[in-house]
Amino acid sequence: RRSIGELPPLHPIDFCYVQPGHIAAINELAQRLLWPGIDLAEALLYPDSSCVVLYKRLVIGFAFLVPDTGWNEAYLSYLLVHPDWSRAGIGKYMLYHLIQTCPGK
Repeated sequence: RRSIGELPPLHPIDFCYVQPGHIAAINELAQRLLWPGIDLAEALLYPDSSCVVLYKRLVIGFAFLVPDTGWNEAYLSYLLVHPDWSRAGIGKYMLYHLIQTCPGK
């Protein structure tokens, strides 16, 4: 039992590639913060060009890159971090990760 003012135990933030089991939570977050009806299941086409951020098992952010579109370039299609987790460096890390894993950087 915690005493008053004692913080709960901290849990790690996990970064992983998108998996089919993430899509429902990603869509829910995107529909709440971007626009209703958005469906990001197509991110499963390029799992190596994705980054999903989990706190415990809760999706708190994601970023998707569409690799090499034919002109030796790629584009960032989505990058979202839940507002409660803003200014924690999560977006910066996801962007860095996607740039590093992009073929032909």
